[in-house]
Amino acid sequence: MSMEPDIELMIDEDKVLWDSISRGDKKAFNDFFMKYYTLLYEYSRYYVSAEDAKEVLQELMMWLWENRVTFVLGTTSSLRQYLITSVRHRCLNVLRKQKKGNT
Repeated sequence: MSMEPDIELMIDEDKVLWDSISRGDKKAFNDFFMKYYTLLYEYSRYYVSAEDAKEVLQELMMWLWENRVTFVLGTTSSLRQYLITSVRHRCLNVLRKQKKGNT
């Protein structure tokens, strides 16, 4: 028996959670934030400092809340994978800005 979570179940739970968020449910958004914060923070730390990681996550979460009504996740993608990809892109943007500032 595998100890890994059932990916299909996680995707379905995320869809239900996101449906609530898109209707403006602040508790669902808080649950969503708590569910993914540690994973995303630790992932972002591979790229940027702790301070930058917190800022990246704050900006991503603010963007998601502000765009909750219009944000549509593709039918083949998981919310988790979207978040990880978004964090990576945002961290790389931070690194590009820092590099430009140092040259």
